[in-house]
Amino acid sequence: MNDYVDVEDKTHTWHPRAPVWPVSTVAERKIPGALSTSPGSILIEEDHGKWAIWILSTRQLGKNSAVNFFTGEVLSPVYVSTDRGTRTFTDPAGVEHAQVQELGLSEAPDQPDARVGHIQINTDFAIFDCTGCAGDIDYSERIEGGIPGASVWKKAPVYPNGAGWSSRISAAVDLGDETLLFIGGGFAFRVHQRDFTPVGSAPSLHVVDERWLEEVIETAKSANVDVTDAYLTDQLSRMRHGK
Repeated sequence: MNDYVDVEDKTHTWHPRAPVWPVSTVAERKIPGALSTSPGSILIEEDHGKWAIWILSTRQLGKNSAVNFFTGEVLSPVYVSTDRGTRTFTDPAGVEHAQVQELGLSEAPDQPDARVGHIQINTDFAIFDCTGCAGDIDYSERIEGGIPGASVWKKAPVYPNGAGWSSRISAAVDLGDETLLFIGGGFAFRVHQRDFTPVGSAPSLHVVDERWLEEVIETAKSANVDVTDAYLTDQLSRMRHGK
Protein backbone atom coordinates (compact mmCIF):
# COMPACT_ATOMS: atom_id res chain seq x y z
CA MET A 1 0.00 0.00 0.00
CA ASN A 2 1.37 3.40 -0.99
CA ASP A 3 1.32 5.89 1.91
CA TYR A 4 2.30 8.80 -0.33
CA VAL A 5 0.47 11.00 -2.77
CA ASP A 6 2.05 11.90 -6.10
CA VAL A 7 1.92 15.61 -6.77
CA GLU A 8 2.37 17.33 -10.10
CA ASP A 9 3.03 21.04 -10.21
CA LYS A 10 4.76 22.64 -13.18
CA THR A 11 5.90 25.65 -11.11
CA HIS A 12 7.92 23.65 -8.55
CA THR A 13 10.34 20.78 -8.40
CA TRP A 14 8.64 18.36 -6.04
CA HIS A 15 10.05 15.54 -3.96
CA PRO A 16 8.85 12.26 -5.57
CA ARG A 17 6.64 11.55 -2.55
CA ALA A 18 4.59 14.07 -0.64
CA PRO A 19 5.32 13.86 3.10
CA VAL A 20 3.00 12.00 5.43
CA TRP A 21 3.41 13.62 8.83
CA PRO A 22 3.12 11.65 12.08
CA VAL A 23 -0.30 11.86 13.72
CA SER A 24 0.01 14.28 16.62
CA THR A 25 -2.21 16.50 18.76
CA VAL A 26 0.75 18.71 19.69
CA ALA A 27 0.77 22.14 18.04
CA GLU A 28 3.47 23.80 20.17
CA ARG A 29 7.06 23.06 21.11
CA LYS A 30 9.41 25.11 23.27
CA ILE A 31 12.77 25.46 21.54
CA PRO A 32 15.59 24.55 23.95
CA GLY A 33 18.33 27.16 24.09
CA ALA A 34 16.71 29.52 21.60
CA LEU A 35 18.19 33.02 21.53
CA SER A 36 16.05 36.10 20.91
CA THR A 37 18.53 37.23 18.25
CA SER A 38 18.50 33.81 16.52
CA PRO A 39 15.42 31.91 17.67
CA GLY A 40 15.67 28.86 15.43
CA SER A 41 15.41 27.25 12.01
CA ILE A 42 13.47 24.36 10.47
CA LEU A 43 14.91 21.17 8.97
CA ILE A 44 12.65 18.55 7.34
CA GLU A 45 14.08 15.02 7.23
CA GLU A 46 12.97 11.77 5.61
CA ASP A 47 14.54 8.53 6.83
CA HIS A 48 13.31 5.39 5.03
CA GLY A 49 9.79 6.74 4.65
CA LYS A 50 9.60 8.29 8.11
CA TRP A 51 9.25 12.06 8.15
CA ALA A 52 10.43 14.38 10.89
CA ILE A 53 10.53 18.13 11.45
CA TRP A 54 13.51 19.28 13.50
CA ILE A 55 13.64 22.72 15.07
CA LEU A 56 17.25 23.85 15.46
CA SER A 57 18.32 26.49 17.95
CA THR A 58 21.61 28.36 18.15
CA ARG A 59 23.65 28.36 21.33
CA GLN A 60 26.98 29.90 22.25
CA LEU A 61 30.13 28.78 20.41
CA GLY A 62 28.03 27.62 17.47
CA LYS A 63 26.61 24.63 19.31
CA ASN A 64 22.97 23.86 18.66
CA SER A 65 20.15 21.75 20.00
CA ALA A 66 17.44 20.07 17.94
CA VAL A 67 13.90 19.19 19.00
CA ASN A 68 11.66 16.84 17.03
CA PHE A 69 8.40 18.76 16.67
CA PHE A 70 6.17 15.69 16.64
CA THR A 71 7.82 13.51 19.29
CA GLY A 72 9.46 16.11 21.53
CA GLU A 73 12.82 14.29 21.38
CA VAL A 74 15.69 16.70 22.12
CA LEU A 75 19.21 16.17 20.76
CA SER A 76 22.05 18.25 22.21
CA PRO A 77 24.59 19.29 21.30
CA VAL A 78 24.26 18.98 17.53
CA TYR A 79 26.55 20.44 14.90
CA VAL A 80 24.97 22.13 11.89
CA SER A 81 26.64 22.46 8.49
CA THR A 82 25.73 23.32 4.92
CA ASP A 83 27.31 21.57 1.94
CA ARG A 84 26.34 22.50 -1.64
CA GLY A 85 23.09 23.99 -0.41
CA THR A 86 22.11 20.98 1.70
CA ARG A 87 21.80 21.71 5.40
CA THR A 88 22.56 18.89 7.81
CA PHE A 89 23.16 18.37 11.49
CA THR A 90 25.09 15.67 13.30
CA ASP A 91 23.62 14.41 16.56
CA PRO A 92 25.59 13.34 19.70
CA ALA A 93 25.69 9.72 18.44
CA GLY A 94 27.37 10.83 15.19
CA VAL A 95 24.26 10.27 13.06
CA GLU A 96 23.78 12.80 10.25
CA HIS A 97 20.33 14.27 9.61
CA ALA A 98 19.89 15.97 6.22
CA GLN A 99 17.33 18.44 4.93
CA VAL A 100 15.12 16.96 2.19
CA GLN A 101 15.90 18.73 -1.07
CA GLU A 102 13.42 19.75 -3.81
CA LEU A 103 10.47 19.05 -1.55
CA GLY A 104 8.35 21.76 -3.16
CA LEU A 105 7.02 23.15 0.13
CA SER A 106 7.26 26.92 0.30
CA GLU A 107 9.28 28.49 3.10
CA ALA A 108 9.43 32.05 4.37
CA PRO A 109 12.17 33.92 6.23
CA ASP A 110 11.76 36.74 8.75
CA GLN A 111 10.90 39.66 6.49
CA PRO A 112 7.84 41.81 5.82
CA ASP A 113 5.22 40.37 3.45
CA ALA A 114 6.99 37.04 2.92
CA ARG A 115 4.61 34.49 1.39
CA VAL A 116 4.30 30.86 2.53
CA GLY A 117 1.42 28.67 1.40
CA HIS A 118 -1.74 30.80 1.52
CA ILE A 119 -0.31 33.05 4.24
CA GLN A 120 1.56 36.33 3.99
CA ILE A 121 3.53 36.81 7.21
CA ASN A 122 4.51 39.99 9.08
CA THR A 123 2.39 42.18 6.80
CA ASP A 124 1.51 44.95 9.26
CA PHE A 125 1.62 45.73 12.97
CA ALA A 126 -0.58 47.28 15.66
CA ILE A 127 0.26 50.84 16.73
CA PHE A 128 -0.20 51.35 20.47
CA ASP A 129 1.12 54.95 20.56
CA CYS A 130 1.62 55.26 24.32
CA THR A 131 4.33 55.54 26.95
CA GLY A 132 5.68 52.19 28.15
CA CYS A 133 3.61 50.33 25.59
CA ALA A 134 3.80 46.63 24.84
CA GLY A 135 6.13 45.67 22.00
CA ASP A 136 4.98 45.62 18.39
CA ILE A 137 2.31 43.06 17.55
CA ASP A 138 2.72 41.89 13.95
CA TYR A 139 -0.15 40.67 11.79
CA SER A 140 -0.19 37.91 9.19
CA GLU A 141 -2.85 37.48 6.47
CA ARG A 142 -4.51 34.77 4.43
CA ILE A 143 -4.57 35.78 0.77
CA GLU A 144 -7.49 34.51 -1.32
CA GLY A 145 -6.48 32.58 -4.44
CA GLY A 146 -2.95 33.93 -4.31
CA ILE A 147 -4.17 37.37 -5.42
CA PRO A 148 -2.15 40.21 -3.84
CA GLY A 149 -4.40 42.42 -1.73
CA ALA A 150 -7.26 39.89 -1.58
CA SER A 151 -7.10 39.46 2.19
CA VAL A 152 -9.46 36.93 3.83
CA TRP A 153 -8.37 37.77 7.37
CA LYS A 154 -5.61 39.54 9.25
CA LYS A 155 -4.56 38.00 12.56
CA ALA A 156 -1.73 38.08 15.09
CA PRO A 157 -0.29 34.84 16.55
CA VAL A 158 0.59 36.25 19.99
CA TYR A 159 3.05 34.32 22.19
CA PRO A 160 5.15 35.11 25.32
CA ASN A 161 8.50 36.73 24.58
CA GLY A 162 10.59 37.47 27.64
CA ALA A 163 8.52 39.57 30.04
CA GLY A 164 6.15 40.66 27.28
CA TRP A 165 4.42 39.51 24.10
CA SER A 166 5.26 39.21 20.41
CA SER A 167 3.74 37.83 17.23
CA ARG A 168 6.70 38.12 14.86
CA ILE A 169 7.24 35.03 12.69
CA SER A 170 10.94 34.37 12.14
CA ALA A 171 10.62 31.28 9.92
CA ALA A 172 7.73 29.33 8.44
CA VAL A 173 7.07 26.38 6.14
CA ASP A 174 3.91 25.24 4.34
CA LEU A 175 3.51 21.56 5.29
CA GLY A 176 1.46 20.77 2.17
CA ASP A 177 -1.65 19.68 4.10
CA GLU A 178 -3.26 23.10 4.64
CA THR A 179 -1.22 23.57 7.82
CA LEU A 180 1.69 25.89 8.51
CA LEU A 181 4.58 25.43 10.90
CA PHE A 182 6.25 28.59 12.12
CA ILE A 183 8.82 29.77 14.64
CA GLY A 184 8.07 32.70 16.91
CA GLY A 185 10.51 33.64 19.65
CA GLY A 186 11.37 30.52 21.63
CA PHE A 187 8.45 28.50 20.26
CA ALA A 188 7.46 26.48 17.21
CA PHE A 189 3.74 26.30 16.39
CA ARG A 190 1.63 24.39 13.85
CA VAL A 191 -1.59 26.07 12.73
CA HIS A 192 -4.38 25.62 10.18
CA GLN A 193 -3.97 27.92 7.17
CA ARG A 194 -7.73 28.40 6.90
CA ASP A 195 -8.02 30.39 10.15
CA PHE A 196 -4.61 30.33 11.93
CA THR A 197 -5.97 28.24 14.80
CA PRO A 198 -3.56 25.64 16.24
CA VAL A 199 -3.97 22.05 15.04
CA GLY A 200 -3.85 20.78 18.62
CA SER A 201 -2.64 21.83 22.04
CA ALA A 202 -0.80 25.18 22.00
CA PRO A 203 -1.26 26.76 25.45
CA SER A 204 1.23 29.58 24.82
CA LEU A 205 -0.43 30.78 21.59
CA HIS A 206 -3.20 33.40 21.40
CA VAL A 207 -4.52 33.97 17.87
CA VAL A 208 -6.21 37.37 17.81
CA ASP A 209 -8.11 39.08 15.00
CA GLU A 210 -7.10 42.57 13.86
CA ARG A 211 -10.54 43.92 14.80
CA TRP A 212 -10.27 42.54 18.37
CA LEU A 213 -6.88 44.19 18.91
CA GLU A 214 -8.10 47.49 17.47
CA GLU A 215 -11.02 47.42 19.92
CA VAL A 216 -8.63 46.74 22.80
CA ILE A 217 -6.53 49.76 21.77
CA GLU A 218 -9.56 52.04 21.35
CA THR A 219 -11.07 50.97 24.69
CA ALA A 220 -7.75 51.68 26.41
CA LYS A 221 -7.52 55.12 24.80
CA SER A 222 -11.07 55.96 25.89
CA ALA A 223 -10.19 55.02 29.47
CA ASN A 224 -6.86 56.88 29.24
CA VAL A 225 -5.01 53.59 29.85
CA ASP A 226 -1.73 52.61 28.21
CA VAL A 227 -1.60 49.26 26.40
CA THR A 228 1.28 47.86 28.41
CA ASP A 229 2.34 44.22 28.54
CA ALA A 230 0.36 43.83 31.78
CA TYR A 231 -2.76 45.32 30.19
CA LEU A 232 -2.40 43.08 27.13
CA THR A 233 -1.92 40.05 29.40
CA ASP A 234 -5.21 40.85 31.14
CA GLN A 235 -7.07 41.30 27.85
CA LEU A 236 -5.68 38.06 26.39
CA SER A 237 -6.72 36.19 29.53
CA ARG A 238 -10.24 37.64 29.31
CA MET A 239 -10.48 36.68 25.65
CA ARG A 240 -9.32 33.11 26.31
CA HIS A 241 -11.87 32.70 29.13
CA GLY A 242 -14.69 34.36 27.19
CA LYS A 243 -15.03 37.44 29.41
